[in-house]
Amino acid sequence: MMKLFREEEGQTLVFIALCTTALLGFLALAVDVGMLFRARRNLQIAADGAATAAALDYYYNSMNTGAVAAANGVGAAAATLNGVTAGNGTTVDVHCPVVNGAYKSSTCNGYFEAVLSQPNPTFVMGMITGIGSTNVAARAVAGTPYVSSYCIYVLNPNGNLKAGGGNGPGTGGTSSMWLQGSFTVKANKCGIVDNGTASNALDLNGNGGTLSAGSIAVVGGCSGCNPPAYTSGVAPVTNPLKKLCVPYTGNPNDSSCPMPTCSSGGPAAGTASNPTVVGNGGSVCYTGDSNGNLTLSNVKLNGTFIFNGKGTLTFGGNVTSDATNGSTIDLAYPQTDYSKVVMTENSGTVFNLSAPTASTSPYQGVVLMAPTNNYGAAEFDFGHSNGDLTGTVNGIFYLPSGTLFLHDSGGDHSGGLTLNTDLIVGQIDDVTASLTINSYSTSNPTATPLLAVALVE
Repeated sequence: MMKLFREEEGQTLVFIALCTTALLGFLALAVDVGMLFRARRNLQIAADGAATAAALDYYYNSMNTGAVAAANGVGAAAATLNGVTAGNGTTVDVHCPVVNGAYKSSTCNGYFEAVLSQPNPTFVMGMITGIGSTNVAARAVAGTPYVSSYCIYVLNPNGNLKAGGGNGPGTGGTSSMWLQGSFTVKANKCGIVDNGTASNALDLNGNGGTLSAGSIAVVGGCSGCNPPAYTSGVAPVTNPLKKLCVPYTGNPNDSSCPMPTCSSGGPAAGTASNPTVVGNGGSVCYTGDSNGNLTLSNVKLNGTFIFNGKGTLTFGGNVTSDATNGSTIDLAYPQTDYSKVVMTENSGTVFNLSAPTASTSPYQGVVLMAPTNNYGAAEFDFGHSNGDLTGTVNGIFYLPSGTLFLHDSGGDHSGGLTLNTDLIVGQIDDVTASLTINSYSTSNPTATPLLAVALVE
């Protein structure tokens, strides 16, 4: 009997059986945990996409009635595209304002929270606990915490600036950003993006001209871009301020974007020491003379100045903004002619204009704008035979269909006009010798509407 108890044959088999059972148990548990981690990762991808999609939709459409509800729906649709749809125990909750975390708010401020939950089957844990599934949840928050990395947006996909430029815009070419002469254009702290689809959408045409920027991206191609380094074949960008209400002639006066009653009349002129104040902090509208032309000389603009004339708005003398309210100029008349100059300056004009900075202003950060149905050109003529355009302009130029025409008669305008701006324009026709773009948004991150949507939680 004692010999039987001391017999060791078969012990290895027993140990192998016991270890195999334990290993299989650990393997099954690892499979359960791995599947749950995978489900959690997929759910987080869906939550990130839902929050980002909602924030993007709201960023572009916040002026519309029901914008929050619409954005919530876009977020839920994005979750569906990522394989997560509400129903059968799965929940998809996209909402603004955020109710948890660092971006919690009592009202919708553009930050959207997505909370997703989904049951997932288990095997070993189901046998142990008797529960065959475990809920997995994910959460994400997206909004606009950053300034856009671009400061120059050229939006026209079908440019018409002609090679050989210098004759003004709308002369039958295919470029949408044209730089001519011995130019030096600098936007070193930000990026340039050009939606033009032509092979010469960005055209550097000159002897010794240079273009430098933090980045240069073109949907089509570039002629003369060696240097600078640029990226072609990029996806077109969306108008970043398409939600902006820009009153225009013929507007049906909907309550969200009204056109005020316009006054007709001749020029308004003061003196350099005693400028004429135009506006009272709100919106004023002028049609101009019988030909739709208007000249403002030695004026202080206070609030939103809307030019409703079919002709040209001309500035002269000293043109300033009210120190408290700032100013925004709206070139409101619909123009279908690219070559039509809708704004220009007399020789020796001094600009010291600043956009509104108050968060209560509907045009915070915007100093010059035009509606999407105005294809005319806003001209900044840096050099004249009798004097230069000088001063400082602080604020965004928003001309989504129009042409920004920069001209200096071939002379160096160093010490001339300083542009602290971001450009959202249809086209750029630049015949300057030296032009530096200092990003307004980078310098004024709390006053700019030009922001970038990003995940924050």
